[in-house]
Amino acid sequence: MGSGCGNGSTLYRVIIYRAKKYLINRIRKGNSVELRNVKSDKYFRLRADVFVDGINVGRR
Repeated sequence: MGSGCGNGSTLYRVIIYRAKKYLINRIRKGNSVELRNVKSDKYFRLRADVFVDGINVGRR
């Protein structure tokens, strides 16, 4: 991930950017957003399944 190995890390950043943009667009267009299976780690970062209008956006 953070090895800085040239094109591989650039591709990784592009994939992350597109995934984030997709999620933001889905949330903005939706009528309801629900977080399920919310968990936190020792640094208090959250992990959850995100549902927009009843559809799990992580499965799309």
